[in-house]
Amino acid sequence: MALLKFALLCIDLVGWPATALVYPLFVSIRAVETGSRYHMRKLVRYWIIFSLFSLLEFAFVKIIERIPFWSGVRLAVSFCLVMPQFEGACLAYQGLVSSVIDRFGMLMEERLCKRKTFLDVLDKYINENGSEALEKLIASQVSSFMT
Repeated sequence: MALLKFALLCIDLVGWPATALVYPLFVSIRAVETGSRYHMRKLVRYWIIFSLFSLLEFAFVKIIERIPFWSGVRLAVSFCLVMPQFEGACLAYQGLVSSVIDRFGMLMEERLCKRKTFLDVLDKYINENGSEALEKLIASQVSSFMT
């Protein structure tokens, strides 16, 4: 049992940093030096997912402390994110970050459409009634709001 604890401690102290930090660091340096846009995109996605994973791990540290073999789980997740054969970081990015960005973009687009609709209605009102009618309408609404 003591040997198992020692092995898990070694994995936690050596294996995870080597897999999650050292290897991606060297690959990142190589990508910067070669100027490969393809590899740069993959690595930026990895570092984004790694940052999110680290933030979540930090935020839920009290819960994570109670998960048995967490260091092994963290090593396996890091391994899947790092290895080019799995393309885990790209898949995680597409599933998590890209989908959130797309939803946010759709919400912003919807707001712009509503704003455009309001401006279209306003323009139609001015064309039908004139700008003086709009000014009178606004003045009456402001005066009723003030009283």
